[in-house]
Amino acid sequence: MEFDKIKDTLELSQDQYALIAKPARFNIFKPGYPDPFGTPFKHIEGNQRIILFNTGYGFFSSTPDLQQPLLDYMKKNNEPGFFYSFIDENENLEKDYDPKYHLFVPNSKIDIYEREMGPLENIVYSVNGNWAFTFSYEDHCLFSGPRALSNALMERIPDLQDHHVPG
Repeated sequence: MEFDKIKDTLELSQDQYALIAKPARFNIFKPGYPDPFGTPFKHIEGNQRIILFNTGYGFFSSTPDLQQPLLDYMKKNNEPGFFYSFIDENENLEKDYDPKYHLFVPNSKIDIYEREMGPLENIVYSVNGNWAFTFSYEDHCLFSGPRALSNALMERIPDLQDHHVPG
């Protein structure tokens, strides 16, 4: 992948999104749906889906215990960061492309992600397209990803049975 070209950028150009982020996004979300909240995750053998309650828009600020397992997994799988897309119900993310809606967040700049994400529905997804989170204003998020990552995340959630529905 061409991460050397975007490693220090946050906003993705339309070409960067089309060549790098979009294929990763549609490796885990079903293509043809502009809104990830209305798009089912693709069935990927070995992936697990989880609903996590009591989360906010900011992955690390609302669920700080989950930061380290995700970073450990990304490091182990040579993922230099993740993609982050803001979701606006009034925008078609494919038709009405705007770079402010699509970011690449290097692992070294997660603090910027936390500052910039704002109170917007968003998706966070793997550069390899094998895991993703959707964050809703309704204080929950959906996750789909490899069992090793989902298990590592779930180990960090106190009173797990009160916070997720496995599926």
